[in-house]
Amino acid sequence: MAAPTNYPLSDVISCHRAMAPQSAGTGNVNGVAIDLRSRGARGCLFICCTGTQTTSGTLTFNVQTRASSSDSWTKWDGGDLDMGASKGSNLIGLLDVYEPRRRWIRVQAKRGTANTEVAYVIAMLYANKINPPTKHSTVVDILKSVMQS
Repeated sequence: MAAPTNYPLSDVISCHRAMAPQSAGTGNVNGVAIDLRSRGARGCLFICCTGTQTTSGTLTFNVQTRASSSDSWTKWDGGDLDMGASKGSNLIGLLDVYEPRRRWIRVQAKRGTANTEVAYVIAMLYANKINPPTKHSTVVDILKSVMQS
């Protein structure tokens, strides 16, 4: 089903920060756990933004899921988003997850070899069963502007 075209996008999505900025380093960083069911969403688009990377830095993003808040995290079978140094610095990559089999999702940054920075990751929840979705506490405000002809 196509998204309605007669609404501002902010009326049918909900955004919040899924991962805070991470200074240069190595090792895995886990994002915030998101309960899709309680948010009324069927999908989540993670907007992954890198910072400065050293020449040999490696960085991939993946999505993890779990059935309940007490279960262990399992890597989603949708693959990895490679945003390593060979791609450049200060880039944007997208991970789109629609109707995962499990209720909870989060993004994970896997950093290795040399220092890489994660600028931030934004979660954009969509295909909401509850419209309009509630504004998340990490969103300051929503300014809506409609062009008049």
